[in-house]
Amino acid sequence: MNAFQQLGAEKITTIITEFYRRAMHDPIIGHFFFQHDHDQLLKGQLAFSIAMLGGPQTYRGRSLSQLHQPLPIRHAHFNRRLTMLRELFTCFQVDARQAATWLAAEEKLRPAIVSKP
Repeated sequence: MNAFQQLGAEKITTIITEFYRRAMHDPIIGHFFFQHDHDQLLKGQLAFSIAMLGGPQTYRGRSLSQLHQPLPIRHAHFNRRLTMLRELFTCFQVDARQAATWLAAEEKLRPAIVSKP
């Protein structure tokens, strides 16, 4: 059973929705979201995350490199995302193995997202 099957679409949606609610106001990464349509960001991230975790492949957006290249995202920003996800996994009682699987999938994306050392 893959991570999507173990977690389920509802829990993934809850976590991603809450992540963006918090991220929009976060003092470290919030500024990346100011000039973007929040509903579109959430919709795209949900489709991407569900596919990344083994669910239906419905993401049809641009590549991560294309999306993030214009942004001055540093490792500290990416690390903040991972920290916030860990907090949400605790909050929503995600099993440690499922959390580790999700975080490992996120970590594989670092080279496509981080543009500044």
